Amino acid sequence: MMDNKIDEQALKIIIREVILEVLRERRVLVLFTGALVGSEDSMNSLRTLANAGVHLDAVFTPSAKRVIPEHFYADIPLTDVTENLVSDHRVLVVPTMTTNTVAKLAHGITDSLATNVISEFIMLNRPIVAARDAADPDMPEKQAWFPSMPPAWATMLRTNLQTVASFGVAFCDAQDLATQTLAILDGPETGVMSNGFGLPAGVVPVVIDSAVLGRKDLAVLPRGSRVHIRPNTIVTALARDYAKANQIALEVRKGS
Repeated sequence: MMDNKIDEQALKIIIREVILEVLRERRVLVLFTGALVGSEDSMNSLRTLANAGVHLDAVFTPSAKRVIPEHFYADIPLTDVTENLVSDHRVLVVPTMTTNTVAKLAHGITDSLATNVISEFIMLNRPIVAARDAADPDMPEKQAWFPSMPPAWATMLRTNLQTVASFGVAFCDAQDLATQTLAILDGPETGVMSNGFGLPAGVVPVVIDSAVLGRKDLAVLPRGSRVHIRPNTIVTALARDYAKANQIALEVRKGS
Protein backbone atom coordinates (compact mmCIF):
# COMPACT_ATOMS: atom_id res chain seq x y z
CA MET A 1 0.00 0.00 0.00
CA MET A 2 1.34 3.47 -0.90
CA ASP A 3 2.17 5.79 1.93
CA ASN A 4 0.26 9.04 1.32
CA LYS A 5 2.24 10.95 3.92
CA ILE A 6 4.53 13.72 2.66
CA ASP A 7 8.11 12.91 3.55
CA GLU A 8 10.12 15.40 5.61
CA GLN A 9 12.25 16.64 2.69
CA ALA A 10 9.21 17.34 0.50
CA LEU A 11 7.55 19.20 3.36
CA LYS A 12 10.63 21.39 3.82
CA ILE A 13 10.58 22.25 0.11
CA ILE A 14 6.89 23.22 0.27
CA ILE A 15 7.45 25.38 3.36
CA ARG A 16 10.43 27.07 1.73
CA GLU A 17 8.44 27.89 -1.41
CA VAL A 18 5.60 29.34 0.67
CA ILE A 19 8.04 31.51 2.64
CA LEU A 20 9.70 32.72 -0.56
CA GLU A 21 6.33 33.62 -2.06
CA VAL A 22 5.41 35.63 1.05
CA LEU A 23 8.76 37.41 0.97
CA ARG A 24 8.28 38.29 -2.68
CA GLU A 25 4.97 39.95 -1.86
CA ARG A 26 6.63 42.14 0.80
CA ARG A 27 9.73 42.92 -1.19
CA VAL A 28 10.40 46.29 -2.79
CA LEU A 29 13.11 47.86 -4.89
CA VAL A 30 14.59 50.97 -3.28
CA LEU A 31 16.19 53.28 -5.83
CA PHE A 32 18.51 55.93 -4.41
CA THR A 33 19.22 59.02 -6.50
CA GLY A 34 21.54 61.82 -5.42
CA ALA A 35 19.31 64.07 -3.29
CA LEU A 36 20.05 65.13 0.29
CA VAL A 37 16.92 67.19 1.02
CA GLY A 38 14.54 65.02 3.03
CA SER A 39 17.01 62.13 3.23
CA GLU A 40 16.89 61.85 7.04
CA ASP A 41 13.11 61.41 7.03
CA SER A 42 13.44 58.99 4.11
CA MET A 43 15.92 56.84 6.00
CA ASN A 44 13.60 56.74 9.02
CA SER A 45 10.79 55.61 6.71
CA LEU A 46 13.00 52.82 5.34
CA ARG A 47 13.76 51.71 8.90
CA THR A 48 10.01 51.57 9.54
CA LEU A 49 9.51 49.40 6.46
CA ALA A 50 12.31 47.06 7.53
CA ASN A 51 10.83 46.78 11.02
CA ALA A 52 7.48 45.94 9.42
CA GLY A 53 9.08 42.94 7.71
CA VAL A 54 9.49 44.45 4.25
CA HIS A 55 12.55 43.19 2.38
CA LEU A 56 14.46 46.12 0.89
CA ASP A 57 16.47 45.47 -2.27
CA ALA A 58 18.57 48.55 -3.02
CA VAL A 59 20.28 50.09 -6.00
CA PHE A 60 22.29 53.32 -5.91
CA THR A 61 22.91 55.65 -8.83
CA PRO A 62 26.51 56.91 -9.12
CA SER A 63 25.45 60.34 -7.85
CA ALA A 64 23.66 58.80 -4.87
CA LYS A 65 26.85 57.00 -3.91
CA ARG A 66 28.69 60.32 -3.98
CA VAL A 67 26.08 62.51 -2.31
CA ILE A 68 24.45 60.37 0.39
CA PRO A 69 26.81 59.59 3.31
CA GLU A 70 27.03 55.86 3.97
CA HIS A 71 26.39 56.33 7.69
CA PHE A 72 22.90 57.63 6.81
CA TYR A 73 21.81 54.11 5.84
CA ALA A 74 24.47 51.83 7.36
CA ASP A 75 22.05 50.42 9.96
CA ILE A 76 19.24 49.77 7.47
CA PRO A 77 19.08 46.16 6.19
CA LEU A 78 19.48 46.84 2.47
CA THR A 79 20.31 44.11 -0.02
CA ASP A 80 22.34 45.42 -2.95
CA VAL A 81 20.97 44.23 -6.29
CA THR A 82 22.30 44.71 -9.81
CA GLU A 83 20.08 42.44 -11.90
CA ASN A 84 16.34 41.94 -12.51
CA LEU A 85 15.63 45.35 -11.03
CA VAL A 86 12.20 45.55 -12.65
CA SER A 87 11.22 41.94 -13.26
CA ASP A 88 11.74 40.83 -9.64
CA HIS A 89 9.89 43.70 -7.96
CA ARG A 90 6.24 44.73 -7.83
CA VAL A 91 6.80 48.04 -6.03
CA LEU A 92 9.43 50.75 -6.51
CA VAL A 93 10.35 53.15 -3.70
CA VAL A 94 12.40 56.27 -4.49
CA PRO A 95 13.43 57.82 -1.16
CA THR A 96 15.62 60.57 -2.65
CA MET A 97 14.01 61.78 -5.88
CA THR A 98 16.06 64.55 -7.49
CA THR A 99 14.76 67.51 -9.51
CA ASN A 100 16.94 66.30 -12.38
CA THR A 101 15.29 62.88 -12.41
CA VAL A 102 11.80 64.41 -12.28
CA ALA A 103 12.63 66.83 -15.12
CA LYS A 104 13.93 64.03 -17.35
CA LEU A 105 10.93 61.79 -16.66
CA ALA A 106 8.53 64.66 -17.34
CA HIS A 107 10.01 64.96 -20.83
CA GLY A 108 10.45 61.26 -21.55
CA ILE A 109 14.24 61.26 -21.24
CA THR A 110 15.63 57.90 -20.13
CA ASP A 111 19.39 58.21 -20.33
CA SER A 112 20.41 57.04 -16.86
CA LEU A 113 19.98 54.16 -14.42
CA ALA A 114 17.33 56.04 -12.43
CA THR A 115 15.24 57.21 -15.37
CA ASN A 116 15.41 53.83 -17.08
CA VAL A 117 14.22 51.93 -14.01
CA ILE A 118 11.47 54.42 -13.16
CA SER A 119 10.25 54.67 -16.74
CA GLU A 120 9.98 50.87 -17.00
CA PHE A 121 7.89 50.76 -13.82
CA ILE A 122 5.71 53.54 -15.26
CA MET A 123 5.24 51.77 -18.60
CA LEU A 124 4.42 48.50 -16.81
CA ASN A 125 1.92 50.43 -14.67
CA ARG A 126 3.46 49.21 -11.42
CA PRO A 127 3.32 51.09 -8.10
CA ILE A 128 5.95 53.79 -7.54
CA VAL A 129 6.23 55.74 -4.29
CA ALA A 130 8.63 58.68 -4.27
CA ALA A 131 9.66 61.28 -1.70
CA ARG A 132 9.04 64.72 -3.17
CA ASP A 133 11.04 66.75 -0.63
CA ALA A 134 14.07 67.44 -2.82
CA ALA A 135 12.07 68.10 -5.99
CA ASP A 136 9.22 70.22 -4.60
CA PRO A 137 9.93 73.97 -4.36
CA ASP A 138 7.20 74.33 -1.74
CA MET A 139 8.70 71.95 0.81
CA PRO A 140 10.12 73.81 3.84
CA GLU A 141 13.57 72.20 3.68
CA LYS A 142 13.83 72.94 -0.05
CA GLN A 143 12.89 76.55 0.61
CA ALA A 144 15.48 76.76 3.37
CA TRP A 145 18.17 75.62 0.94
CA PHE A 146 17.00 77.98 -1.83
CA PRO A 147 15.21 80.96 -0.23
CA SER A 148 15.69 83.19 -3.29
CA MET A 149 14.42 80.79 -5.95
CA PRO A 150 12.83 82.74 -8.84
CA PRO A 151 9.05 82.19 -9.03
CA ALA A 152 9.29 81.08 -12.66
CA TRP A 153 11.79 78.37 -11.75
CA ALA A 154 9.56 77.16 -8.91
CA THR A 155 6.63 77.01 -11.33
CA MET A 156 8.67 74.87 -13.70
CA LEU A 157 9.53 72.43 -10.88
CA ARG A 158 5.87 72.18 -9.86
CA THR A 159 4.84 71.52 -13.46
CA ASN A 160 7.41 68.72 -13.78
CA LEU A 161 6.10 67.12 -10.58
CA GLN A 162 2.52 67.35 -11.80
CA THR A 163 3.47 65.74 -15.11
CA VAL A 164 5.29 62.81 -13.48
CA ALA A 165 2.47 62.38 -10.94
CA SER A 166 0.05 62.11 -13.89
CA PHE A 167 2.05 59.07 -15.05
CA GLY A 168 1.00 57.30 -11.82
CA VAL A 169 3.97 58.11 -9.56
CA ALA A 170 2.72 58.64 -6.01
CA PHE A 171 4.64 61.54 -4.50
CA CYS A 172 4.57 62.04 -0.75
CA ASP A 173 6.55 63.66 2.04
CA ALA A 174 9.63 61.64 2.97
CA GLN A 175 8.22 61.06 6.44
CA ASP A 176 5.15 59.37 4.89
CA LEU A 177 7.12 57.05 2.61
CA ALA A 178 6.61 53.99 4.81
CA THR A 179 2.89 54.63 5.28
CA GLN A 180 2.34 54.94 1.53
CA THR A 181 4.38 51.85 0.72
CA LEU A 182 2.69 49.67 3.34
CA ALA A 183 -0.73 50.78 2.08
CA ILE A 184 0.19 49.36 -1.32
CA LEU A 185 1.84 46.17 -0.06
CA ASP A 186 -0.99 45.35 2.32
CA GLY A 187 -3.81 46.49 0.05
CA PRO A 188 -6.03 44.21 -2.05
CA GLU A 189 -4.52 42.80 -5.22
CA THR A 190 -6.96 43.69 -7.98
CA GLY A 191 -4.85 43.88 -11.09
CA VAL A 192 -3.19 46.78 -12.87
CA MET A 193 -5.36 49.87 -13.18
CA SER A 194 -4.88 53.39 -14.50
CA ASN A 195 -3.57 55.01 -11.32
CA GLY A 196 -0.29 53.08 -11.42
CA PHE A 197 -0.82 51.31 -8.11
CA GLY A 198 -2.14 48.00 -9.43
CA LEU A 199 -5.34 49.05 -7.62
CA PRO A 200 -8.56 50.78 -8.63
CA ALA A 201 -8.14 54.54 -8.85
CA GLY A 202 -8.27 56.18 -5.46
CA VAL A 203 -8.03 53.01 -3.35
CA VAL A 204 -4.60 53.84 -1.94
CA PRO A 205 -4.92 57.00 0.17
CA VAL A 206 -2.29 59.71 0.27
CA VAL A 207 -1.53 60.71 3.86
CA ILE A 208 -0.86 64.43 4.32
CA ASP A 209 -0.11 65.06 7.98
CA SER A 210 0.00 68.85 8.09
CA ALA A 211 -1.86 71.56 9.97
CA VAL A 212 -2.86 73.39 6.77
CA LEU A 213 -3.71 71.77 3.45
CA GLY A 214 -3.11 74.07 0.49
CA ARG A 215 -3.56 73.80 -3.24
CA LYS A 216 0.17 73.10 -3.69
CA ASP A 217 -0.17 69.94 -1.59
CA LEU A 218 -2.75 68.56 -4.03
CA ALA A 219 -1.19 69.81 -7.25
CA VAL A 220 1.35 66.95 -7.40
CA LEU A 221 -1.27 64.20 -6.99
CA PRO A 222 -2.89 62.22 -9.80
CA ARG A 223 -6.50 63.02 -10.67
CA GLY A 224 -8.91 60.89 -8.64
CA SER A 225 -6.63 60.50 -5.61
CA ARG A 226 -7.84 60.05 -2.05
CA VAL A 227 -6.22 62.18 0.63
CA HIS A 228 -6.29 61.40 4.34
CA ILE A 229 -5.95 64.43 6.63
CA ARG A 230 -6.08 65.02 10.38
CA PRO A 231 -9.40 66.05 11.99
CA ASN A 232 -7.98 69.48 12.85
CA THR A 233 -6.37 70.17 9.46
CA ILE A 234 -7.37 73.50 7.94
CA VAL A 235 -8.23 73.11 4.25
CA THR A 236 -7.87 76.31 2.23
CA ALA A 237 -10.57 77.41 -0.20
CA LEU A 238 -8.17 77.02 -3.13
CA ALA A 239 -7.40 73.46 -2.03
CA ARG A 240 -11.10 72.59 -1.87
CA ASP A 241 -11.70 74.06 -5.32
CA TYR A 242 -8.71 72.18 -6.76
CA ALA A 243 -9.83 68.92 -5.13
CA LYS A 244 -13.34 69.30 -6.57
CA ALA A 245 -12.05 70.11 -10.05
CA ASN A 246 -9.68 67.12 -10.04
CA GLN A 247 -11.95 64.61 -8.29
CA ILE A 248 -9.62 64.37 -5.29
CA ALA A 249 -11.40 63.04 -2.22
CA LEU A 250 -10.47 64.64 1.12
CA GLU A 251 -11.10 62.30 4.03
CA VAL A 252 -10.45 62.72 7.74
CA ARG A 253 -8.10 60.02 9.00
CA LYS A 254 -9.66 57.97 11.80
CA GLY A 255 -7.79 57.72 15.06
CA SER A 256 -5.77 60.89 14.40
